[in-house]
Amino acid sequence: MAVNTIGAGVILNEGQIDVDFRVEGNSATHTDDRFVIDASGKVGIGIAAPERLLHLQDDTEANLAIETNNNGASNFAGFRRYKSRGTKASPTVVADDDTLAMDAIYGYDGNSYATAASIEYKVDGTPGDGDM
Repeated sequence: MAVNTIGAGVILNEGQIDVDFRVEGNSATHTDDRFVIDASGKVGIGIAAPERLLHLQDDTEANLAIETNNNGASNFAGFRRYKSRGTKASPTVVADDDTLAMDAIYGYDGNSYATAASIEYKVDGTPGDGDM
């Protein structure tokens, strides 16, 4: 289904040729796609072939903004990460030395992206109910 057949448009499994959902730019080769959900469920904003579950790309500045505007004392703009062992349907307790999350910063060294800095959030000790 092409919504806009003159230039950019929204494409949903274009004649069974594609196995994704995308909002295109003006390029027939999809080099300027605006938004993509690929066949594996990866979401790309500004990139036609996302490499991670959520991949944002921009040649100028790729900033992520989370904003809330309200008068509630307990309302906030949050970024929460969850980790368990097991599955979503049947989570199990994390264990000593498990990495709960990681923030990594990479810089291009002329050949590839190399880690410049990282912060790992790890379990220290054996957790029990309510004492993380």
